[in-house]
Amino acid sequence: MNIQFQKDQLTSTVVYGEPLASAVPKELLQGKHVLIITNQRYYDRFFEKISRVMDAGTDLDWYIVSNQLYCNNLTEMMDILDFFEKFPKNKEYLMIAFGNEGVIQLSGFLQKNTVLNAALWAIPVSVRALTKSMVFQQKIVRNSNAAVLQIENIPQKTIYDQIIAEGQVDGKLVDFLMFIQCGLVCDHLFLKNLYKNFPTKKQVLTRSFTALLKDLTDYYQKQGSQIQQFGALFEQAFYETENGHLLSSDMKRLLGILFHLIWSSSEQPFPFHLQNFMAWLLSLGYPIKVPQQLSLSEYSENVVKLSKSSQAPQLLTAIGRLGENTIPSESALIAMMQTYQQIINEI
Repeated sequence: MNIQFQKDQLTSTVVYGEPLASAVPKELLQGKHVLIITNQRYYDRFFEKISRVMDAGTDLDWYIVSNQLYCNNLTEMMDILDFFEKFPKNKEYLMIAFGNEGVIQLSGFLQKNTVLNAALWAIPVSVRALTKSMVFQQKIVRNSNAAVLQIENIPQKTIYDQIIAEGQVDGKLVDFLMFIQCGLVCDHLFLKNLYKNFPTKKQVLTRSFTALLKDLTDYYQKQGSQIQQFGALFEQAFYETENGHLLSSDMKRLLGILFHLIWSSSEQPFPFHLQNFMAWLLSLGYPIKVPQQLSLSEYSENVVKLSKSSQAPQLLTAIGRLGENTIPSESALIAMMQTYQQIINEI
């Protein structure tokens, strides 16, 4: 299936539902020097497969970055620019981002800023990487995950190979969180269906997400940037909080989405069975308990600080409906923490 994305002069085609080998048009590789940017993990696992697919009599070079979620950092960017120096400027290139979310963002930023004449494709290895290939904001971050550089760009073609993505069982819980995020921001009924069809961790790990991809791409066509921003500031606050390193990057993202939801319901209450939702997250295997060594009062202060120094979070006024950007009030943050602690103690 092909889905089209467009913003101003930027256009993109997302292809899914067919094997990678048949989704790559060989005629578009002819005469191109292919530059593949990937994580070490995916180079080790898929080097032979990707090399066979790209074998169309073209030159092929790989550049390997770290496995970090946020490998789209200044250090990696400068190292790749140094790597690009050896390539002649009078050739045509095809830059392919094959990897995690950081690789998608890093490649999107570089392709727009290199002097090489390069087109950009993406082969995301997960649903969460796929979501990054469907938004127009490409960022370079510093160590604490705060964006320091940002441009608008998007891969001209994204090929999502479900065999590659769903073969990685260890990442399926984090991928499923992307669907939950869509449900919270865009569609209450979609969230209810996730709750009904994936009641336990077993279903998440064993069932295919193929049937959910059409909804995901539809939501991202309409509200991609808003979906990505939901929970982002609350996630960033963990990076600014002492002992935030006790949480993995994925846990910070999960808790960021959860606290954005609880804050919204505290700032402007709306009907939602929050306790049932958190109990469901727990039954799916998500680690929703904050370590005791991490101060939630300091965390709340950092939420306010970030809201005042950058764009304030968008208030969720109901499941599936966003309101205005709002600086969190002290009373709502206190209520957020009280609600969170009470539910954690009861489930």
